[in-house]
Amino acid sequence: VIILKLHPVRLPNLKLSNIKRKGIKNVLFIYPHPDDEVMSAGGLICKMSRDPELNVFVVDITKGERGDEIMKVTPKVLGAIREQEYYKALFTVGIGNAEIWDFPDGSVPAKVKELKKTIEKYIEENKIDFVITYERFGIYGHQDHVNLSKVIYEISKENKKLKVLYSTISPQIAKMINIKDGIKGLELEDFESNEVPEMKLPIYSELLTKYRALRKYKSQNLSQKYPLWVTILMSPYEYYTTKYAQSTNKEIQS
Repeated sequence: VIILKLHPVRLPNLKLSNIKRKGIKNVLFIYPHPDDEVMSAGGLICKMSRDPELNVFVVDITKGERGDEIMKVTPKVLGAIREQEYYKALFTVGIGNAEIWDFPDGSVPAKVKELKKTIEKYIEENKIDFVITYERFGIYGHQDHVNLSKVIYEISKENKKLKVLYSTISPQIAKMINIKDGIKGLELEDFESNEVPEMKLPIYSELLTKYRALRKYKSQNLSQKYPLWVTILMSPYEYYTTKYAQSTNKEIQS
């Protein structure tokens, strides 16, 4: 009953076969801080990493040195710790092609030009044809999240061959956690009209692996914040949209 209340189960499923049918081979998951990638898309990362027809790359653009933590260490030390946790978490979900960049945590709004060039170079060098990142609000309005999403959207407008999928959450969960409080000027209706998921990804078979990966982020105390029972209730599905604002790419919808 709780799962039915929290999740729009009638949404169509995201199917890897529909993605591969478009000739997609090289997939990039790109997120701002260590743990964002697993929290938002750990199930999809698992599924894609197991598919022999796909090459999966994961990049986090900062080390998250100014994030929440329980260790009370300096930003430099925390960044080093979170970097180690990042590689352990991605190993857990089957990823070997992973990088973590040195953009300062919290600096993305001031570094968008440099970030765009760096991402464009990475996409070109690795022949990336499909990108997964946060939707335009970055779930809760963190400016690193928001600006990375905007950069990816701008790159996709210039590179018409590049397909983008934005990870989001269900409107029910957004309402439950009062997501609008984190985003200046946002009403829940704004979220629902622009970021309502177009498709869900059932991750029942990947849920335990995703949970084990989350537990690698000990500095963020995720095992306490998201114990297994919470993970089961909140994350039997992941949610995705092809929309950024009112722009829609329907080519990979289910």
